[in-house]
Amino acid sequence: LFLLYMNDIPQSVKYELLLNADDTCLISQDCKVEVIQEQLNNDFSNICEWFIDNKLSIHLGEDKTKSILFSSKRRAKTNPPLYITYGNIDIKQHNKVTYLGCILDNTLSGDSMALHVINKVNVRLKFLYRQNKFLTNHLRRLLCNALIQPLFDYASSAWYSNINKHLKTRLQNAQNKCIRFCLQLGQRESINANHFNLIRVENRVLQSICA
Repeated sequence: LFLLYMNDIPQSVKYELLLNADDTCLISQDCKVEVIQEQLNNDFSNICEWFIDNKLSIHLGEDKTKSILFSSKRRAKTNPPLYITYGNIDIKQHNKVTYLGCILDNTLSGDSMALHVINKVNVRLKFLYRQNKFLTNHLRRLLCNALIQPLFDYASSAWYSNINKHLKTRLQNAQNKCIRFCLQLGQRESINANHFNLIRVENRVLQSICA
């Protein structure tokens, strides 16, 4: 019912609007920041009016409503600030935002998301090591596939290709740690993802793109 209620909100804006349940993203693009700012302000005002007309509320707090300006690394250093406002409320501009669980920085480098994945993989793997004495070989593999592999896969086509070689190596090392855990190998023992019937991180991203 909520989706039906929200279904006509794109009609209130001129530019692109992404809807995912109650998470809404307004997008505009141009080579001039001033043009983007004007377009977003007009559409954002129209959206707020739509909410009022439909007796809904929009969270304008800093933690809920954010703005970000994507550009190349070179232009990011000289871009003017992006001022988005509604009434007397200013929407704070951020250098990175989280959208549907994917961390996007203002140059779309993917670095923040890669570091987030590496950290979560290490945290979950440490948890599994603490429970190791209760686990069989089958359960170790099953838990790694269920709790850790999705971290590598989630939205990987959106962030993996732009990260630097060092971070790609760290991601592969994180996957290797999982394989060593499943096979009960030491930290310095040689490992090959293919021998474990597991696709390397880089190839798995290519597979998801092709799919």
